[in-house]
Amino acid sequence: MRVNDLQRWVFGLGLFFSLNLALGAKCSKNLSRLVPHQERTFSDIYTELQKLSPQGATKLALQDDFDERIDPAGGGACASTTAFNILQGLRLKSGKTALTPEPVLSEAFESIPELLAGRVTNEQMTKLLAHLGRYLPDQALEVSFERAPQSKAVGDEAVGRVWKQFKEKQLEMQPNEIKMVVFQVHNKDGELLGRHFVVLKRKMEGKNAVVIDPSKPSKELFYEFIDEPSQEGKSAATVLVRPDRVPHGRGWKMTLDTIFSVKINPTGR
Repeated sequence: MRVNDLQRWVFGLGLFFSLNLALGAKCSKNLSRLVPHQERTFSDIYTELQKLSPQGATKLALQDDFDERIDPAGGGACASTTAFNILQGLRLKSGKTALTPEPVLSEAFESIPELLAGRVTNEQMTKLLAHLGRYLPDQALEVSFERAPQSKAVGDEAVGRVWKQFKEKQLEMQPNEIKMVVFQVHNKDGELLGRHFVVLKRKMEGKNAVVIDPSKPSKELFYEFIDEPSQEGKSAATVLVRPDRVPHGRGWKMTLDTIFSVKINPTGR
């Protein structure tokens, strides 16, 4: 084979493989878009929602954008923004497009004005999630929660199932289910500062999970759920620890309080 012929042959072979790689990547990308929305996991859905736009924003609600609407003594808008972020995931799971947080939450604050006082209780969160169900017109929404014996949900002392001991399976989710984790935040002196609400994105091995915090929705936060030694006659509390922040810079302690389950099913099923 002549040198020129060999060069042309090598060039053609390289072009062939380059085209096949490009087409293969394009086909793979297109095929991922064709996956039925019912088969997409919530973890994949939230990964999409967490992507930053050119303007630096995600498609999830950012707590800082709504904190000023909440009474200064109310602890911020983490509950309301996390409820919206639950809705956003449910919408994509049911084949709908993402919503803009501001008009949805503004309408919710108008319809449920007690949200503006902050310190959202479990009953109020249940009411808010049910209200947001109007944005899922062809889905039946099922909301429930269970709480720890040490729960500090003011006004909810007699509401909801109380677990005796936190179990790993409580972090598991069904294909049509997303969960919300609520934990107490105590300062270094043991004073309860309030409760914080996050989306449970996915369970990891053991009592570990990745969550989406409304204060930084583009980030994945990894938590270990660790049972404290039980005291005589009392159930053991479960604390949330971020391995990358041990000890916590401010000396804060996070204690598991409540787990919400939100399920959707097509209307009529």
